[in-house]
Amino acid sequence: GTIASNDIPDREKHILAQTWQITQEESLFYYEDGENVTTFSDPNHSPDFLDEIDNVTLSEGIEICGGDENIECLFDFIQTRNEALAQSTANTNNENNVIEQIVANFPPMIQEPDTFPITINETATFVVNVSDPGDTFSVMIVADTGTLPEGYTFTEGEAAGEYIFTVTLTEVVMFTFTISANDSQGASSSLQPQIEICGCENGGSCTTEGISLSANPLILNCICPEAWEGQYCTVDVDGCTEVSCFQDAECI
Repeated sequence: GTIASNDIPDREKHILAQTWQITQEESLFYYEDGENVTTFSDPNHSPDFLDEIDNVTLSEGIEICGGDENIECLFDFIQTRNEALAQSTANTNNENNVIEQIVANFPPMIQEPDTFPITINETATFVVNVSDPGDTFSVMIVADTGTLPEGYTFTEGEAAGEYIFTVTLTEVVMFTFTISANDSQGASSSLQPQIEICGCENGGSCTTEGISLSANPLILNCICPEAWEGQYCTVDVDGCTEVSCFQDAECI
């Protein structure tokens, strides 16, 4: 067949489309008694075509509908000359377009470690990477329990979408935080890492033995070296409490 040009008048397109009308023999639909293909078609109907509407009416419709792209609004106005009906159609289409954009939009993606280990008196760094192709976004950090430790920083890294949270604890502090990313269309993502705090001092080593691993923050237990005891190995063991000096000598 011949490929029709898209520039041909709308009426000729309609006539061409009518040639695709199926016959009763070609139909795959089931019809009730007394119904057939012709029940649902009217070969004598001739719709209005935009390229045949007078310029005054068309210009008025375009102004009411906010442009010539809102075809449903234009046809409602051309058929009825009812401005309120046309504007209602335009508003409905605009609302549907917004909904379609929201549904099609994906929230920002956040890539991060599962846990944030912190050792007392050492600088700890937590790095996240945020991306949202085709959209802009903002990133923020907020405290969930307690307050963010004094002296913390939350800055953008050198790489695109990289954000860095840095903190130095001088003592065990109970806190958790959430990092959230919001795009220009209102979609958002968030994360709350599990914080693991090791407060062991004087050569003590941290262990998860004997604690609930679901806690957040997770305060690790300490295995203390000889001569130190206490929750964080800060208590100097008095050797004289268990061993007496020879011949009742004074222990020092």
